[in-house]
Amino acid sequence: MSVAVKLAFFLAALAAALCSSTALGAEPVGRSLIELTGPDGPVQGRLELRTNAAAWLTTDVGAMHAVPLAGVTAHRRVADRFAPLATHTAAARLRSECGPDGAVFASRRYLVVRHAARTPGTFGAKLERTYAAATGWFARHGVRPTEPEFPLIAVVHPDFDSFAEAAAADGAAPSARSVPRALKGYYSPTSNRLSVWEPRGGATPSPLEQEAFESTLIHEAVHQIAFNTGLHHRTGGTPRWVAEGLATALEAPAFLSASGSVKPADRANPGRLRDFRRRPHAEGYLDTLVFGEIGDDLSGRDPLTFYSEAWAFTFFLMHTRGDRYARYLRSVGDLTAASNDDPATRRAAFVQAFGTTPGRLEGEMARFVASL
Repeated sequence: MSVAVKLAFFLAALAAALCSSTALGAEPVGRSLIELTGPDGPVQGRLELRTNAAAWLTTDVGAMHAVPLAGVTAHRRVADRFAPLATHTAAARLRSECGPDGAVFASRRYLVVRHAARTPGTFGAKLERTYAAATGWFARHGVRPTEPEFPLIAVVHPDFDSFAEAAAADGAAPSARSVPRALKGYYSPTSNRLSVWEPRGGATPSPLEQEAFESTLIHEAVHQIAFNTGLHHRTGGTPRWVAEGLATALEAPAFLSASGSVKPADRANPGRLRDFRRRPHAEGYLDTLVFGEIGDDLSGRDPLTFYSEAWAFTFFLMHTRGDRYARYLRSVGDLTAASNDDPATRRAAFVQAFGTTPGRLEGEMARFVASL
C-alpha cells in the first residue's frame, strides 16, 4: 500500500472519528430532548447512550433508536428537559396508530392493544400479576427494581398474519413471510412493546394452545419487565443466557403464584425440566453457557438445549443463592452496548457475585435438578 493510499485511509478514519465525537458535542446523557437528523430524517428523544459509532435516543413513548453518528448532518436541543408522555396521551396515540379495528385498554402500568370487536379479556390483570410477582421476588431478595418510566405496551394480535406483519415492521424478522408460525410472541427492546397473537383468532383454543399462549405471554412480559425496571439494559449489554434464564424461570405459573408452594420441586418449569433431562451435558457446559455464548448468535447450538440449560442454571441460582443472584442481575442491568462483552469480563463478574465459577457448581446443580 502506497504512502498516499495510507494517508487517505488515515484521513478518512480521522474524519469519521471527529464526526462521531463532535456530532453531539457535550450533550449530556439522560437529560434533554434532542433531535438528530440523519439519512432517514430527524429523530427526537433523550440521549440514552453514545459510543464512537452511534447514539441511542429514547422517544417520549419509550421506543429506542440507534442513530449512526457518521450519518448525522444536524443536531439541535429541542427542550432542556425530556418528558415521557402521560399515560392517557400515550393511549390516545396508540388508538390513532391502530385505527378503527384496534382498542386500547389501560391498567395501572399497562396499555393493552386488542381488536376492537373483542372484549378486554384479562390481559391487563395477568400482566399486572406477573409484574407484581416478578418484582416482588427481587425485592424480597434485597434488590428493589425501579418503577417503569413509560407505560408498558402489550399488543394482542387477532391472528398470525397481522402478528407476522407487525413483527417484520418492528424489525423482529426480515419479512412477514419469514416469521415462523411457531413463534407465538416476542418483546422488542427497540419498540419496548410486547407482541403476541391469539390462538384460533380469539376462538376457544385447545388446552395445549391456551397453555402455550399463556406461557408466551408471561415469558415475554418478564422480558419487558426486566428491561424496564433496571434488571436488564435495553441497549444490549445483557447476556442472552441471563435474559432467557430469567424469563423461562418465571414463565412457570407456579413460580409466580402468590399462594402456591415455595418448594423448588413445585415451582419448576415442567417443559424446560423435561428438555434438560433429555439432553446430555458435557463436563464444563455451564462455563460454556455463561462465558462462551457472546451476543445473540446461537448458530451451531440446539435452541432447546440452550434454553433448558439457561432455565436450569437460573432456577438453581435463584433457589440456592437468591440474594447473590438478585445482586448479580442488578449488576448485569448496568451493562450496555458500550460495555465489554467477552469471556474474561463475564467470568470476573460471575466470580465476584458468586465466589466461584459456574463449572464448579455443576455437581451441586446436578443434585438439585435430580431432586425436582
